[in-house]
Amino acid sequence: MLTIMTEPLSLYYRSRVYMRKFIRKIPNNYGGHYSVTRSLFDGFDRIDFKEYNYRPSMKNIGEHVHVLSGISTLNYALELRKKGIIKRITTGPNTIAFPDEQYYEQLKNPNIDLILFPSKMNADYFCRYIPELRGKVRAFASGINEEEFIPIETKRKYVLIYSKNVDNYWGDYISYILEKHAFKPYIIRYGSYNLDEYKRILNRSKFMISLSKHDTQGIYLAEAWAMDCPTICFNSHFCSFPSTATYVEGNQIGSPYVCEENGALFDSITELEKIISEYEIRKQAWHPREYVLKHMTDSVCSQHFLDLVLG
Repeated sequence: MLTIMTEPLSLYYRSRVYMRKFIRKIPNNYGGHYSVTRSLFDGFDRIDFKEYNYRPSMKNIGEHVHVLSGISTLNYALELRKKGIIKRITTGPNTIAFPDEQYYEQLKNPNIDLILFPSKMNADYFCRYIPELRGKVRAFASGINEEEFIPIETKRKYVLIYSKNVDNYWGDYISYILEKHAFKPYIIRYGSYNLDEYKRILNRSKFMISLSKHDTQGIYLAEAWAMDCPTICFNSHFCSFPSTATYVEGNQIGSPYVCEENGALFDSITELEKIISEYEIRKQAWHPREYVLKHMTDSVCSQHFLDLVLG
């Protein structure tokens, strides 16, 4: 039996879960990163995998615990293994955000058998900071419900600009460029829209321009692809975080899963303008929804999860 944890099974955390059910109104009261937890469990249902439990009583905990999120949850699982209650620990993809956060050295613990990260890019920079992780890290992307994100036949007249943690003038200037090429821009900003609005504008957009300096996976991009909207993504190569000493450098650190099938990358405004001007040619090679159906549905990703943690 595989036990999935998003928080310790102590009375304190069980009380928090109970209170959250009434205060925050989270669907199914899932813990951890909601999109990750939802995708995993919905995928299990799709592939008819039943040999797991979530938030069990102590007497029903499995010998293999997978910690989806939280360093405190990982510490709790390590204590269970130390006491001989469980035999195997796997963790991720949301155990810890940065490799220099408090308690990050717990990832070095030899009693952790496997660590999942949301993308290879994410795994690589953790290994750069913590070389001891090499050999027991894997990339795992969470999935999309392809039946919830279904494009509806309609005229696509916009180009969506998705602005995530960048200065507003970026979007304003790119709007100007789009208008110069006879496209109609529509800007949304991270954290200021609801899912229905997002799906509605994706369905009416020829493509999306994503302005994000750093994303470990970019689930919002997969949602766009599921709506058959290709994405042209800023490739920053470097990002620093004021709250920590961490910096990330490399390729595609803002969009780890963008490829020729679902979109393109740009390093500069000049390159972006070139891609925009070539849209009619480039769109022939873009098949973003097909990409999601092949690689990023809930069922595909949950099966990949099982292959990694049980393999």
